[in-house]
Amino acid sequence: IRKNVRRTDLAARYGGEEFTILLPDADPESAATLAHRVQAALPEAQSFVRQLTEGGAPVSVSVGVASFPLHARDWRELIERADEACYEAKRLGKSRVVVWSGAPRGAASV
Repeated sequence: IRKNVRRTDLAARYGGEEFTILLPDADPESAATLAHRVQAALPEAQSFVRQLTEGGAPVSVSVGVASFPLHARDWRELIERADEACYEAKRLGKSRVVVWSGAPRGAASV
């Protein structure tokens, strides 16, 4: 992840297998472009996992993108929106990038 972000960005582990990247002054399209670059690095990540474990587990990158203040009023809402978008990416089949659309988790698509 760090190889694909700008110096001004902050990449950090957020939970067990979850990471977050804060992208100051990036619009949703730029954030999605960065997410696709991270996904393109997946073969390198898979190779790294294989070195650490016997055979390695499959690695996928599902990304939820949300932007402040476009999609959220505060940091808590921003995290919630990005999380909802990430769950939608996983629901659609993993290794996807989804920009938050305004539909709450579990809502039917139109």
